[in-house]
Amino acid sequence: MVRVGTDSILSVGGRRVAVAEYGDPQGRSVFLLHGTPACRLGNDFVDAPARERGVRVICPDRGGVGRSEPVPGRTLAGCAREIDDLADVLGIGEFGIVGYSGGGPFAVACAAGCGPRLTSVALMASVAPVDDRDGARDGLATSDLHLLDLSINGPGWARWLLRFERLATMLVPSLAVKQLAAELTPVDQAELARHAPRAAMVGFVEALRPGPNGVITDYRLWGSPWGVDWSVISVPVHVFQGDADAFVPVHHAEDLIRRLPDGVGHRHLLPGTGHFSIQGRVGEILDVVVPVGG
Repeated sequence: MVRVGTDSILSVGGRRVAVAEYGDPQGRSVFLLHGTPACRLGNDFVDAPARERGVRVICPDRGGVGRSEPVPGRTLAGCAREIDDLADVLGIGEFGIVGYSGGGPFAVACAAGCGPRLTSVALMASVAPVDDRDGARDGLATSDLHLLDLSINGPGWARWLLRFERLATMLVPSLAVKQLAAELTPVDQAELARHAPRAAMVGFVEALRPGPNGVITDYRLWGSPWGVDWSVISVPVHVFQGDADAFVPVHHAEDLIRRLPDGVGHRHLLPGTGHFSIQGRVGEILDVVVPVGG
């Protein structure tokens, strides 16, 4: 039986990369790009649906997050090379990618830069660019907007805040869960209550294990120009978005679709689904993203 969230530390290009694997270890390969602030841990929701479908899900910590070593000068575009290099180390040919929430921008960068071995991409409650469109920030979670602004304009304050929040979460996890629930829609509050709420904090605490710089870089890269050539994206990109999401509004999904070349983007609006309850739809998401063969 596969242990949920099997961990390993790999050497990729001379750099330590932490990876959690879910699903069928012999199955077709999909990379799950975690949200922000989050990491490889806490993604157990994908394990059973992946095993049922014969899919191997690999979730790496991004540079400077969790147990992965920093990538000097990390960029969004550079994520494509990082995933390609990781696939080489793991002996993977073709693969799909799922970008969840703050992992979405990195999945878009992979869609533009990974080449023909990438067969399909799914954006799961993904954020869109916020630097070049009026109203792009409308409807985003207050906590994310605060960290986004601090990461760009006051990184010293962002470091202090994230260190404090990590310590507070470790000492009083029930308070951290309560604060998170206050930002959620009822459907997500119910989801949080059903699934061991303290466990929801594990990924946050682990993401900040080496310090806050990796998470701050994630926010800064999201909030700055992405530097992605959208016109070269030819792989199918499926945009899944719930209409009861209090963290990422539906207009972000619509913006992502508008930016993609004609015929590439596929919109999947999920009624009554929130930012966390979308995890219960991951089987549908895997169905469109797993490569044929590989």
